[in-house]
Amino acid sequence: MATRLSGSRKHRPLAAGVAAALALASPVAADAAATWTVNTCDQGYSGSGTTGSLRYAATNAASGDTIDLTGLACSTISLTTGAVMFAQNSITLNGPGMTHLTVTGKYNGNTEKDRIFTHTGTGTFAVNNLSVSKGYSYAATGNAKGGCIYSAGTAYLSHVGAYFCKAFSAASGRAQGGGVYGKSAVDLKYSVVESNTASGAGNVGGYGGGVYSKNSFVAKYSTVSGNTAGNSRGFGGGVFVYGSGTVKASTISGNTAKDNGGGIYAHNFFTSAANTLTIKNSTVSGNSAGYYTGGVIVNSGTVYIDNSTIVFNTAAKGRFGSYPFTYRAPGVATSDAYNAVAVTLQSSLIANNTYGSSEYDLSVPKRSSTTVTFSGANNLVRATFAAVPSGTIKISCPLLGPLKFNGGPTQTHALLSHSPGIDQGNNVLGLSFDQRQSPFSRQSGSATDIGAYEVQQGDVVFNNGFDGCPLLF
Repeated sequence: MATRLSGSRKHRPLAAGVAAALALASPVAADAAATWTVNTCDQGYSGSGTTGSLRYAATNAASGDTIDLTGLACSTISLTTGAVMFAQNSITLNGPGMTHLTVTGKYNGNTEKDRIFTHTGTGTFAVNNLSVSKGYSYAATGNAKGGCIYSAGTAYLSHVGAYFCKAFSAASGRAQGGGVYGKSAVDLKYSVVESNTASGAGNVGGYGGGVYSKNSFVAKYSTVSGNTAGNSRGFGGGVFVYGSGTVKASTISGNTAKDNGGGIYAHNFFTSAANTLTIKNSTVSGNSAGYYTGGVIVNSGTVYIDNSTIVFNTAAKGRFGSYPFTYRAPGVATSDAYNAVAVTLQSSLIANNTYGSSEYDLSVPKRSSTTVTFSGANNLVRATFAAVPSGTIKISCPLLGPLKFNGGPTQTHALLSHSPGIDQGNNVLGLSFDQRQSPFSRQSGSATDIGAYEVQQGDVVFNNGFDGCPLLF
């Protein structure tokens, strides 16, 4: 086996005489970041200099370095001796493409109890252009965190897939982030978090089947789908963010929470109403909850929903508590945590969200201590008792096509011909493109369409096979 390198720069292949000369000739400067080349798909520890296996590079790289996997000829690195550990404050991994390389564990039932990547630094763990799968974060007691990826800092994932991972707490704790956990933040870009689970034994709760972020969550041009939170209890099937969240040009779909927030659970800190949830040019569709609010539940002090589509989310129940009932809409619900919540709705479509056979799309707390105010314009909210902005289109069926790839990196719902949302929206944000991005213009016609999808000039989208509308209330 090659001699293990220290993370210190002095052990790097640099001529001592040159280094000494530079030190005498100029003021002390920060060491240049190094690039470590991974040249083998062996999951063990082997290497020399700055070249070797992934574990070798992860062990010896210093903070700020880059680990380069782009030259690998194989498609899989199979971990058989646990997670790859990264102790650097900040580190970057570059792969050859999310469909070209997968780092996978051996999770099968309850065996091989370890995740894929563990980052203990408090800086940025940047992963680009690869996938991870079949990791398992297991805690016999306490919290299980991050089935695929754990970062004690910020998990920054660009063009990354996270699939079939699990966080499981056996007793007296929580399972947080079946796919990804970030203690400071989780930032997704052009990434997919799919088919992950956060759950626990007995009454242990699952939080964030796909993603758990303790402070901040950002998703851009990404998909969070098919994830599950909870066995007996669960919150945030797709995403649980304990802080502020931003979803831009992304799709949150087909996620399940045992309790509340099938798609997104945005949970503000109880000591402050300063956090914000922003959903912009995005789709939240087909998520479900075992109790209330299949789509988005939020108790942040400020909520922005702009040019977005929130539809076809379901919940088992439509009301919470005793008389006077507090209704929790299956689509979007603001929870009763603060005295004042400000909601801005701009050019957004919220419809076809159901409990049983009835539809209820947007709700606010009934408690007199909580005041929710709305502003904005040009929305379609089919079924609500909330005091939404004047001019909001109600009752009308939006005539939506099924969720599918209509172009671009994420799935969307097309507005079919004769939809009441066509040319009835606005573009006060000055967006250039709809959710699908270039070349799909955000305004194509006399005015912007309502929701995340813009019908392009010349498109002919027929109504056959469209998803119908349920009974109101």
